Amino acid sequence: MNNTANRETESVKKVFGKLSKDDAFALLKKIGTDNFKFVSIENKWSESDNHKSIICNLAKEIREETAEAYIDLKHGQPTTDQVFDAVYGKGAKCKIRIIIYDGEISEEDNDNPAANEFVVWSLIAAMNEYPLYLYLVELKGEDIEKSLCEIDDFEELEPEYSIEEIPTLEEFRIDEFWDVYFDSLNEGFYSPWKAFSEGLRNPKEWHWMLYTEQRLEIPL
Repeated sequence: MNNTANRETESVKKVFGKLSKDDAFALLKKIGTDNFKFVSIENKWSESDNHKSIICNLAKEIREETAEAYIDLKHGQPTTDQVFDAVYGKGAKCKIRIIIYDGEISEEDNDNPAANEFVVWSLIAAMNEYPLYLYLVELKGEDIEKSLCEIDDFEELEPEYSIEEIPTLEEFRIDEFWDVYFDSLNEGFYSPWKAFSEGLRNPKEWHWMLYTEQRLEIPL
């Protein structure tokens, strides 16, 4: 491991290694779900030295109601893969899904248009049209308590569609390809904060046309 990788690993350990039950509760309060209390951590995964994810058990004190919160923590920029995993992967059965990143420079994000806070912000806004309760949180520096205090309270989410209408994982990946990987090739006209501004569309709605030098049209 080179010096840069070592520094990145240490950065993750300093910040994410200090995430306590009190911090988790403070974060839930910012989101607006402080009526739940943090009970325990059910599962932990380590994708890499710079990427961790956990599932927390939550419970309401007043009435017997439980829920699970999926928390994905990553050094560097957030990615669309984190959202995918929160919705279709490890966090699929959770009520609350939180994507945390520190916004630092990470070599793992190089040349990856899907590792971009504006793209992920746009994607989460589109996915929250469904009752998925996704939240994007940036935690800067080594003082988590201070970082949490600096975060504005989140607005209450008002989903437009039902949970049964969530796009399939194939539809998610198709939209991700066109809206991020394909569109980002056209740097002069690409706006990452608008990547998913039209929501996730049905693949049948996609219709792209390539033009040859002879002005022939090739539909995609």
